[in-house]
Amino acid sequence: MLHVKRKVALRSRGPSPFANSSNQAFLDRVVLGRATELNETQNQLLRNTGTRHLLAISGLHVGLMSALGALAFSALGRLVALFWRPRALGLLPAVGGCLSAILYASNAGFPTSTIRAACMLFLAWCCWLFGRRPQPWRLFCLALIFCVLLAPERIKTLSFGLSFSAAAGVIQSLHWTRSLPSGLHPLPGWCLRALAVSLGAQLGTLAWSAWVFQELPLFAVFANLLAVPLVGFLILPSGLLSALGVPGAMRITEGSCEVFWTTLELLEGPIMHPAVGPFGALGLLLSILCMHRPSAWLTAALLSLGLKSAPSQGLKSTHFDVGQGDSSLVEIAGNTRILIDAGPRKTQVLHALRQRGIRSIDALILSHDHLDHSGGMLAILSELQVGCLLMPDSTPVSPTARDLFRVAYERGVIPCNRERPLPMLRTLQLTTPSLGVNDRSIVVEAVHRGRSFLYLGDLEKEGERLLLSKFGPVDGIKVAHHGSRGSTTAALLKTTRPRTCVISSGAHNSYGHPHSDTLDRLKSCEVLQTAERGELTIYLPPLESAAPQADLFFRPTWNQISTATITTIREMN
Repeated sequence: MLHVKRKVALRSRGPSPFANSSNQAFLDRVVLGRATELNETQNQLLRNTGTRHLLAISGLHVGLMSALGALAFSALGRLVALFWRPRALGLLPAVGGCLSAILYASNAGFPTSTIRAACMLFLAWCCWLFGRRPQPWRLFCLALIFCVLLAPERIKTLSFGLSFSAAAGVIQSLHWTRSLPSGLHPLPGWCLRALAVSLGAQLGTLAWSAWVFQELPLFAVFANLLAVPLVGFLILPSGLLSALGVPGAMRITEGSCEVFWTTLELLEGPIMHPAVGPFGALGLLLSILCMHRPSAWLTAALLSLGLKSAPSQGLKSTHFDVGQGDSSLVEIAGNTRILIDAGPRKTQVLHALRQRGIRSIDALILSHDHLDHSGGMLAILSELQVGCLLMPDSTPVSPTARDLFRVAYERGVIPCNRERPLPMLRTLQLTTPSLGVNDRSIVVEAVHRGRSFLYLGDLEKEGERLLLSKFGPVDGIKVAHHGSRGSTTAALLKTTRPRTCVISSGAHNSYGHPHSDTLDRLKSCEVLQTAERGELTIYLPPLESAAPQADLFFRPTWNQISTATITTIREMN
């Protein structure tokens, strides 16, 4: 924690030299490596063109600074050589290149990408001093070993994977440039080499794009082909001169930024959403090794993109690790999917579903209108194909519910009702106005071939008491209200007799969930916590002796969206 605070302090030291610029946040990030937030429009434009990586201090910045340092020390050496020619004079370019790279990386707080770049540059300068030709893969491996030994905990970070996979992709792309004709004109040759490097970096990070970000802008290669030189040869040098107070440099910087943003606007195109499972992501990562053979790489990439979770024939309940919140995916007989709640974050559950190859769900259920359950609902409803939507019956209608109803109306998603039954699922909800929001949670029971799992939302003691007669024995329950003291009472456990109890809560949360009294009541069953084990998947295979239960249908307590809500939707449209 102390290290993080020190890093932030280093990157935020002193007033910004770009305080009077309309691009202050962008220049602070690109030139100085400060953790300044861009506005939403600029952020979205960078994401849509695949150029957001330019905000991070990386090999591009460190390499340019090393080159500038080498040129400056080389000029100093030529000046000294007019009066004195010591033997060590030839070391000055290497010393200048290494010092400037290290100082710049230090000012940025030594993120992983700068450590890798500085280490590879240092080794390359050593090869230059000894008259040896640098071997890119050897430099890469030595930098990797150094980073791991220096800070082993960085291996788990996303920046570590992105930095080294992008570098590996660039190194592999060098094989493509070797096949260029020797007599090619310098300008087309430079363009083709730059295109190869840009494509190599994009393909190198494809595993992370498909696994974590699930965004692949189709024009990213061309956007980077123009944006990288603009940043590397115009914005960064002129920005550094502006920070040093050189007259006229700020005007060049501002003009370069305008050209940069205009270029990105022209190259903003459609975005693909590739998604893979863990084995698919690993396959894409390993496919970097065969990038020098395009046909082999394409085969490996296509195979990896097809590696997703296989459907199961029983009842599978997945509880996503969403921190202090709730989100559960119910999969029945391998062909029916129901999502109950979507956690507090906007796209976390959406990404988790895409990683499983899920593009559609049969029903989307919001147990109750609290942010820790509804935060990701709008993204699910907007991005995936949803069969029907079930919302709790509440008055007055909240802003969150209005947004969900509006998007559902726009996308043609109907409310779940008796006209659209889903087999093997039933719901319960108390609608008494005097009860709190938690006690009016929609309770869902999934039943399939003798197996059952109960999802209690944030039901509390009073709600459990009123619904107790509706419950029966189940195989497992999603413990109510994140394991709070006033939920999942002894009477409920005596009635349901679960063998497995899942608690969804955040690690070290400020609410004290799960409460020790609740854990004591759960001693009779196996307790699994997302705070301790992360994402949890419970598979209940069908009992061979159990007949299909076709008489259980999806019966919510409300049959259609109210007239007032329909009116609200029409007014919004």
